[in-house]
Amino acid sequence: MSVAPLPSPPRVLIVADNASAAFGGEAILPLKYFTLLARRGRDVRLITHARNRPALEAAFPDLAARVLYSPDTAAHRWLAKGGSEAGLMAIAGWSRTDMLIRYTRARASERAADESRRLDLGTL
Repeated sequence: MSVAPLPSPPRVLIVADNASAAFGGEAILPLKYFTLLARRGRDVRLITHARNRPALEAAFPDLAARVLYSPDTAAHRWLAKGGSEAGLMAIAGWSRTDMLIRYTRARASERAADESRRLDLGTL
């Protein structure tokens, strides 16, 4: 009876818009899984938005080679700088709001949280 060799440990890729302890909520989960698996010696990689880079590189310099960053879209940058949705639609040549939603969905909750802090109306 021959025994098959044990398979190599699985390679893991975690893809998340946000991987951050600072953003709060579910954004911490991909970061926790990534660091847990890496500390246990697993071959794990993380792909996340570039806005997470400063915090991740400061907190985990030893894991920097395992992280790939995706830049925000021009639509994200427009809105982050205070541009209006109507202005973005006009400059991008979009006539329907579904295009606006499609290109800005990834950061909608972050923009809403920023807006809430800026308005400082307390708990709604």
